[in-house]
Formats: sequence, structure tokens, C-alpha cells
Amino acid sequence: MTQWIRGLLLCSAVGHSIGASLADDPVYARLRDEFLNVDPAYLSEVVWDDLLSGEDAPTLESLSLTAANALGSKVTDVGYMGWYTFGANFFCTNDLHGKQSACRLSTGGSWANRQPMCGEAVADYADAMANTTKHCQPSNETAPYADFSGTRTWFGVEKNNNFVSDLFPGMKDKPANRLCVEVELEAERFQLVDTGEPEKSQVANLDDVHDNLKGVTFELGTYTSVFHSAEGTNDKESGGTYQKGGSHFYHKPPVWDRFPLDRAFAVADNVFVVCFQEAPSGVRAGMRPPYMANPLLTTVRDNDEGLTDAFLYWNHVTRAYFDVNGGRVGVRGANYPVIQRTNRVWLMYEANDVFAMSGVGSVLGVDLVEANSSAVYPFTVWNAASETRSYRVFMTSAMANLAHDKAVEDWKIFNDTNNNGVVDEGEPEIYSEMMIELQADTDLHLVGVHTPDWQGYLMHQQVRWERQFDHAVFTIKEYGRVRGTSYVVRTHMAANSSEVANKETVLAGIVYAKPDTDYETYAEWNQDKPDNRRLVRNSPDFLMARARAAGTWTPSPTPSPTPAPSPGPGPGPGSGSTSGAGTRGMEMGGLALLLALVFLS
Repeated sequence: MTQWIRGLLLCSAVGHSIGASLADDPVYARLRDEFLNVDPAYLSEVVWDDLLSGEDAPTLESLSLTAANALGSKVTDVGYMGWYTFGANFFCTNDLHGKQSACRLSTGGSWANRQPMCGEAVADYADAMANTTKHCQPSNETAPYADFSGTRTWFGVEKNNNFVSDLFPGMKDKPANRLCVEVELEAERFQLVDTGEPEKSQVANLDDVHDNLKGVTFELGTYTSVFHSAEGTNDKESGGTYQKGGSHFYHKPPVWDRFPLDRAFAVADNVFVVCFQEAPSGVRAGMRPPYMANPLLTTVRDNDEGLTDAFLYWNHVTRAYFDVNGGRVGVRGANYPVIQRTNRVWLMYEANDVFAMSGVGSVLGVDLVEANSSAVYPFTVWNAASETRSYRVFMTSAMANLAHDKAVEDWKIFNDTNNNGVVDEGEPEIYSEMMIELQADTDLHLVGVHTPDWQGYLMHQQVRWERQFDHAVFTIKEYGRVRGTSYVVRTHMAANSSEVANKETVLAGIVYAKPDTDYETYAEWNQDKPDNRRLVRNSPDFLMARARAAGTWTPSPTPSPTPAPSPGPGPGPGSGSTSGAGTRGMEMGGLALLLALVFLS
């Protein structure tokens, strides 16, 4: 059923797909073999067509227009920070499944913030179709194409005081690390563009994509909170950020000539399943500093048993937006009007089969050093994969907003081939953008050496507890997929050698990001549930790593259905050194979704 409120589509998702799903639909056979390991016990999905019939189908009269409605939706007008996306929303039939989808008719706008507008706002679908003079008309020089404005789809918006994962029945208090969206585009109405380096495309199987869409990029933005009570989440989450107002994380496309962290898979030449994992590529300036890793690894430290108190990222996202990018960072041109179909949405946990940690269960290394000294962080990538896999390395430091594209002096990683926790002569260095190969069931022991340049980038230093500190991040992502893991370090500057000599006492007093943080309260609230699946330490991959570290891991007898894809030419590989042994993770149920969807028009 179509409902119109000033061009805004409101949908109520009250059930799950009854028919074939991502886990068994033949349409996704290659995706399951080559891109995403789909376990039905860890999957919650929505098929829009399932929501539009039966007694529970939404009607306009049943929907409240207030922010307190069950959808957590809001009505918006065009224009956000100077970005305009003119068009209308409606239900239409998709080509891939022959089912109904949530559709966006784009008629113009601007391709980025504060760029020239093309076309005019439309009231609704009828207005858009009847008044084509409101559509963006390309100039003679660019005919028949004009800059594509892109689109934005929101999940869990307005005053939703819950986690996005709670909007997916079956996922409450269950681990999640992937949000995937299936989007279908009108290839013939887009402009063929130079895709640059194919290796840096977000689409894993670029050869299967229509030529006009080879330059497509997708983006996600999230807001997080790590506390929930009977009143809901504390949406501002000011306790552990560096500015009040909450943390706004970005999953951006490779617009800065970097390799992507999030990936898409083309299930048809114009249909993409876009998956966003647990490592954002950036954060809004001035907020929490680490990138290319689960950002909630750094809000807390370890409990009395040496196990991390960190939060799972996707279980603490309160709202998110999904963009199909236009203009200079995505599909360059469009012959308006064009239709985007959002067919299905999934939230899931995909086992990474690798997990980086130090000690018995720490994901954040912390040290205290004097100026001009280095902090040394031994850690291990515990690897339970049943086949050899290739990974790309991402490293960042010095509060940088991008992964390094070369070896740097302040953050170095070495392959600890003899597993003695120090860097020995001849042990190879691993650097950002390098490809490494992990043999099946073989762990990788590493040593990170962090030497913050306290003076060289003083403007970018964070000062908390009246002392400077710096974060550095090591992340690996599997070639052509989104499986991977991260390890983060935080190095504080000591005032003198006496503090270094008593570092354990000093560090015990600076667990949280700043003295007046609320995170101690949040941690207490979260930790009183020993089996809380929203915590990193209760996730399947963490439990695997703990078992391998303890020597109790038993490898799965069932190998993966296909070997890992070859990464092609690249820098020389590193390799793991020892193997270990553990127990497989947990199961979870539920395949239904309650989704708040908004198209920002």
C-alpha cells in the first residue's frame, strides 16, 4: 500500500520473509559462495513485498505523524546542509524478484553539500510525473545527463530511543556485525564513467556490473549510544566522546583513493547487496579518534579478569543512513527521472574466523611512555579459518582521518615470527595497504611499535586527564569481502620516569576517555549481565580467540564451500607462525524485522 505524507514514505515492517531468503534463495548462490557467509541462525531480514498484504498491512490512518510513532520516523523537506535530493517515494515492482520494493523517483537536486541545484522540489509522485518541467534538465554540454543527486535512506530515525538492532525482531540482545541493503538501479539511465583503479572499487565482482554502474559507491552514517534503560538510549552519548552531541561515524566510499572497508556484491548487473561491517572509515571531526576499527573498542578497558568490557558496534547504533552516492563520488550522471528500488534489508552476524587481541582477552592495548620513547604492543590475530585467506592491511595513527597508504614512522607492525613479544632483527614489517596471507588454522603473532610524535602533530593531539595521548589502529580485511578484525592501542605521555616506573598505578586511574565521563556508569549497567551478547567478549569470534589462546580450540570439521579468491598482484605477503585450538560460538534465532525507513527528499 502506498502512503503519502508530503512526499515521505512510511512503512511498517511487522514480519519476516516467508519464502526464500538470503540463506537459501538461488539468486544469492554466488554471493554466499564468494562474498558473505550467511548463517540462518544469525540472520534477520525484511522483504518489502511481504509487508504489503494481509491484515497487518500498514494504512495511512494507522500511522501517527509524531516522533513517538512505532516507526521512529519523521517528515522532512528537501535540503540538508545544502544537499538537495528532489523526488518522491512510492512502491513499485523490482526486476530481480518481481516483487514490490520501496522505491525512490529521483528528479534532480544537488550532488553534494552546497553544490548548484538542478530542478525543483515535487510534492509527491503524481506531481513528479505530471510536471516534468520540475525535473533537472541537463545543459546542452552535458545532455542527456545531469549530475546525479544521490539518495539517502534512514533507519531508526528521529526520536527513536532504541538501538537499530532492536528494530529487528530476533536480534535484541544478540550479536550483530553486518547491515546489508539490496538496492536496484536503472542502469540505462545512468552515465558511464571512468572507474579509476578496479582494485579500489567497493563492488567485489566488478566484472559482473553494467558498464554504466561500474563507478557506483555507497555510504553509511551511524550514531551510537552505549547505555539503555527503561527510558531508552541516551542519544547524546556525551560521556566518551570528545564533543557533546554524540558520535557520528562514517562508512565512506573510496573517494580519497583508498581501498574500501565496506563492500558490495552484484547479484545482477544493476542490483547490489551492500554490506557495512564493524569498522567505520572515519568519524565526524572532534569526536572519538580511532578509525578503521570498531570505535567502541576504546570507550572502556578490561574487567578484573583481563577480558575486554568493549561494546559491539552494530548493537549500539541508534540510527543510520544509507546513501547511493552521486556526482563526483559515485554515479556521475543521470538522465532524470531515475528510480532506485530498495528490495531487502538484513541485519546479521557473520563469523570473521579471525580475532585480534592481547593477553587473555584485551582488544585495546594501553601504555604510558615518556616523550621520544616507544610503546611496544604484542598481540595476536587468532585465526580459525579452515582455508587460506588473503587480507589487506589498514593502519592509522596520529588522529588521521584516513588509513595510511604507505609505511610510517610513528606506527609500525612487525611479524613476531618467534612469538617472543619483541621485535627481533630480521622480523618483517607489515605496513598499511599491504596484502598478507594467513594459512588455514594458523595464527599470526604481531608486535606493534607506537612512537607518537607529540610535537609534530600537536594540533591533533587529544588531552585528557591533563596529559596527551594518541591512538593507533591495525585492521585487516579479507580480499573481496568484509571479514576481518582490528586491534587498537592508546599511548599516554608520562610526565617523568617515575610515572613510567609506576605505570600500572597511573593507568588504573585513567581508564576512561576523560575524568568526568559517564562511561563508568554505562559499563556498570552493561556488565551486570554476564551473558550480554551486546559485548565484544560474548561474541562468537572473541570466544573462538579465547579458546585458541587457551589451547582448547577444536577446528570445525566442515571446510568452507569454496577456496578464498586470489588477490592478484600486490606487495609481498606476510604469514602466520603458530596454530592453536576452541569451541564454536553461539546461535541466535529470529528472522523478522521492524524497520523505520525514511527517504530524505
